[in-house]
Amino acid sequence: MQAIPDNLDYTLAEHISLGGEDELAEADATPRSVEYRLNLKRPTHAAEQTIKLYDDGSIGVEERRRKRSRQYTLHARFLDSAPEVTRHIAKRAFITAGVAGGLGLALLALPINFGAFDVWRLSGGILLATSGLFALLLAIYRTGDTLRFASLHGRVTVLTITGGIRCQRRCAQLVERLAAASAAAREDSSEREDLRDAMRDHHRLKQEGVIDDPAHEAAKLRILSAHD
Repeated sequence: MQAIPDNLDYTLAEHISLGGEDELAEADATPRSVEYRLNLKRPTHAAEQTIKLYDDGSIGVEERRRKRSRQYTLHARFLDSAPEVTRHIAKRAFITAGVAGGLGLALLALPINFGAFDVWRLSGGILLATSGLFALLLAIYRTGDTLRFASLHGRVTVLTITGGIRCQRRCAQLVERLAAASAAAREDSSEREDLRDAMRDHHRLKQEGVIDDPAHEAAKLRILSAHD
């Protein structure tokens, strides 16, 4: 990560972040249409997430989890379209599946002499093999991907997508479209405009609760460092 200089102009940061709110409000109020929509559900967490990419380069995010919900807007111009991808593997469930399934198959593979012991052995082998199978299915179900999108200049996470084992594949088209929208949105902007608008956008995200105060402060420093 890029180092942050100690001699930055914090007055400039505050001026940029607090100015021009009306312009952003007008842009968000402009009629627009949805170009792409992605809906992800996680029944085990009672969670649902909908991401809409509009024709003006804005990104609508709707998140619902149990009784809580929130909505906010991102702008492709200030978003790094290459997400950080991490995979959570349910290791314990996989280990349990391997041990139970292996023991069950080993018991079932022993010679059968049709004695009383064989009845218990076969019953135990079937039970263990079945338990191993269910543990394997659970491990696959609980294994998933998390995609974290950061702001382009501030480098703070503004969008997190978590899903099952096929989440990254399901999000491939979204990532491709975000990359195209981000490139198109930055074609006609100057470096000075990027500094001003990125600072204002982070200030808006802080006000809406998308990022917290420490993340906002770190973003301001990185933006000024990148454009110093």
